[in-house]
Amino acid sequence: MTEAPLKRLQSEFTGPISYREGLARQEQVLAELRRDDRSCGIVLGFEHQPVITLGVRGNSRDDLAVSDELLRSRGIDLVQVPRGGQATVHSPGQLVVYPCLRLRDLGLSPRGFVSKMEQVTQACLADFGIDAVKGEREPGLFVAGKKIAAFGFHISRGLTSHGIAINVANDLSLFELIRTCGISRQPITSLADLGHRCSVADVFAAWLDHAHDDLKACP
Repeated sequence: MTEAPLKRLQSEFTGPISYREGLARQEQVLAELRRDDRSCGIVLGFEHQPVITLGVRGNSRDDLAVSDELLRSRGIDLVQVPRGGQATVHSPGQLVVYPCLRLRDLGLSPRGFVSKMEQVTQACLADFGIDAVKGEREPGLFVAGKKIAAFGFHISRGLTSHGIAINVANDLSLFELIRTCGISRQPITSLADLGHRCSVADVFAAWLDHAHDDLKACP
């Protein structure tokens, strides 16, 4: 019996946008998926204006290296979100990928989905000559001990949301404002820091290519 052809994942890329606007778009997509189970889902790609987000294990006292007042004075938003993990920073030049998908369409468990996202991101970075490895004690991908990609997902009723942040050409000094995953002064790097000149859109396109190849979505 011949297998039905796999549908390609839908995708949407937006230039710099506020985190709250991106969050609203993500919620919109998830609501559509709940209403119509014939849809495969969509992978959203964003660049966010400067923001610090705190995951379910995060709080201002433990995860910020500066006061809330200093963040406000610099125009940096602070948002608590239901993803995994603690604090992270988003800013222009960083690719944020939100795969809003159904696990049953992927044939993956939650743990298998997270592992697949790590593999897709590693393969994407390899396209740019970067050999990134998984962290031994914390989630993320690292190059010579410096974090280049962070992961923080939320899975509810079989739907995935939130996701992946890949440092492309963002301002790495902003990470000094937080204790990354609870660690003060976690070394951070980016594609630009490693000598690779590419756009956020280029990296999103490469990420999608590997996602299309590796995710058996919507048979």
